[in-house]
Amino acid sequence: MRTSFGNSLLVLCLIFVLHEILAKAEPNGEFILVPPFNISQKDLLQHLKLGGHIKFDMPALYTFSDSVVDAGNNIYYNAISRANYTSYGIDFDGGKATYRFTNGQTEADFIAQLLGLPLPPPSWSLKDEQQIKKVRTVNSVGALGCVLVQLATVKPTTQCDEEGNKPVVVYNEQLSQLTLIIQSTLSGSKSVLGNVYKVWRELLDSPASYGITNTKNGLLHEHKRNQTMPRDENVTETGNKRNEHLFFDRFLHPSEATHFIFTRRCLKESPICFPINLVELLKA
Repeated sequence: MRTSFGNSLLVLCLIFVLHEILAKAEPNGEFILVPPFNISQKDLLQHLKLGGHIKFDMPALYTFSDSVVDAGNNIYYNAISRANYTSYGIDFDGGKATYRFTNGQTEADFIAQLLGLPLPPPSWSLKDEQQIKKVRTVNSVGALGCVLVQLATVKPTTQCDEEGNKPVVVYNEQLSQLTLIIQSTLSGSKSVLGNVYKVWRELLDSPASYGITNTKNGLLHEHKRNQTMPRDENVTETGNKRNEHLFFDRFLHPSEATHFIFTRRCLKESPICFPINLVELLKA
């Protein structure tokens, strides 16, 4: 995508929405740990088994999303939900709330590290001249019928609320067709659609192959007077087990490990990120 901010730059606009859920292991059971926070770009390439010689010429990363990959916009307006509580950010650098709705980094953060760019700031924190005035987005949707808040409300007898998932399936099928149309009509553009629904269902069907042991509970139970109350155990004492949880809170927000899972699969698998995988897009 070409845009102009004084000079003509190649800008990757990643659109992550409500239920994008990511993976730290391949379906064949290969287990990949979440990388250290301060990992270098070269070491991250090796960690992801992408080799150390891939070159990305990407000067900027813009993310448009809801709270799943929000880097802190929730504190700049009167949001119902805010991530300025302990223990959001407990596995981030410094262990303090970063206003991200997870224990560590999001997929947008991992991709920024991969590109050698700073972590995305809250867009509302930027000066007026830095902000994008007008954007067009295409949103993909994950398994709405499988998130904790929906399960607590509907209480289905099956793994997910399949009635709630039906419109999602229809929407995503139409969106995949629209992705191809957009790319064919916008000269010089490259579009990628992440199949978050597929990854979500695979995580639920075979969580152990991804290193996930808990798909039914978030670690953070409720917000009360600017404090996040632990579900049962003290969150700070669960250690690495935090990244064995699919969800970090009781609503829908994934753990850092879950974010890393989708990042890894989207980078390498064209069926997950369509019509080309994210590495091919970044190199385009």
